Amino acid sequence: MSSEVKFTRGFIDNILNVAKASIKRDECAVACIVYTYLSRWTNEPLNLFLKGESSIGKSYVTKNTIKILGEDKDVWYLGGLSPTAIAHDYGVLKDESGCEINVLDAPSRRKVKLENPNASKEQLEQIYRQEYEAWIDKLKNSYYEVDLTGKLLVFLEPPNLETFQRLRPILSHDAERISFRFTDKTKSGGLRTANVVVKGWPATIFCTSEEEYLKDLSTRSLTLTPELSIEKIKEAVNLISKFLAYSEELLTADASEVKTHIEKVKEKAPKNVLTPFSEQIEQYIEYWGKRVMRDWKHLLTMVKMNAILNFENRPKVYIGDKPYLLTTATDFLTVLSFWSGIEETTITGISGSALEVFEKLIKPTAVNGFTNYEMLTMKSKEVMSEPLTSGSLRKYVQVLREIGFVETLPDPEHPKRKLIKIISEGRKMFQSNILRNVYEQFKQVFSFENLKAWWENLNTICKQKAIPVQLNSSLENLLDLERDFEIFFEFEENA
Repeated sequence: MSSEVKFTRGFIDNILNVAKASIKRDECAVACIVYTYLSRWTNEPLNLFLKGESSIGKSYVTKNTIKILGEDKDVWYLGGLSPTAIAHDYGVLKDESGCEINVLDAPSRRKVKLENPNASKEQLEQIYRQEYEAWIDKLKNSYYEVDLTGKLLVFLEPPNLETFQRLRPILSHDAERISFRFTDKTKSGGLRTANVVVKGWPATIFCTSEEEYLKDLSTRSLTLTPELSIEKIKEAVNLISKFLAYSEELLTADASEVKTHIEKVKEKAPKNVLTPFSEQIEQYIEYWGKRVMRDWKHLLTMVKMNAILNFENRPKVYIGDKPYLLTTATDFLTVLSFWSGIEETTITGISGSALEVFEKLIKPTAVNGFTNYEMLTMKSKEVMSEPLTSGSLRKYVQVLREIGFVETLPDPEHPKRKLIKIISEGRKMFQSNILRNVYEQFKQVFSFENLKAWWENLNTICKQKAIPVQLNSSLENLLDLERDFEIFFEFEENA
């Protein structure tokens, strides 16, 4: 017997219902894109990597989800993006004091003549020369400022290697401000050195992420692969047929309610969030690899984004004069309902396709922990919609070797053949079903005692720093609010 936990997840379900009209079987991807989109307005912007082979819908699900949420001026769809393009397309030219320079203010003889109608020819030339030299001095100490704060960068193609190397400290949150120089052409055809200052942490989505130089950043990010099932392909093909038969415009769901709510979130929702029950959920972590420090924070950031998305129904605490939203059981359970779909791709940093090879081909064919490419090829014909060649399998095995799932050894009976040895059973932060476990221990995790202990600790910390702290409700009412948030559970028993 197996059981499935169901509950009302809040406004994310409104978004998912709208998305169903144009996006098939990718709820987890849609939810992660929503949380990444929202995170740009906070101090914890997320990086999201969509990994997997071409034609599985990485760009499609990204662009269509953002279309539902709203494509404002701070959503940048990017291709190669050279360092020069960063400056010219997105930079604001500023002088050394930080004031914006308007290139239309550049001196010209015509302007000088209009401003000094009674001056002689020699005087006009002298005035122009003085203004021109001052302008050149101003430009010598100028720089292009590119402010990425509050931005969502969507890389439809991998960024230019040079650009990525320059932006990496920003994208990996190592520094809030970086500067670099590049050679730029002047109007006269000459060359000058331009200075660029990039500041702020954007949220990012990478729709193409297989390039080797992106691997370091992917270890600091959420990673997912859109669903690969035959059922999804069939539903997507049927959707294409309907769009062509009846018009995509007629069949696409109305997203105006979502856009209105997202705009309200942007303008009115507190962007600081506290997670009272995070220490209780932490007790369920079973894998303690070094990546967990980052991935646990990513999970909690998603929980915070879910609270921001539902800010009108979340309690607040005021620390000093700053409001903080409080996450609730709903926020934890909602995010955990999606976490299983990205947990192993995020922890390992590899695509769902490689993990599928491990789970569907390598494990089932292994005898005493060993298999080989011939066995994998035969098995792929049985269980894959498109059988894999030995060349493709070798690429996947290499990826699995790099993360310590398998190793390859010479076959003693066939020197030219390789054996594949399983050295790991997989890698997840929560080895068991975390959503079900938390549900079954619901009263112990989300208890009044735990909430009271959190509140007492917060008061102690604030008292030590002489900062006033105040709830906008009583502790007892907070747990009543939990029930008001429509956390309803039911079990579906399946044989």
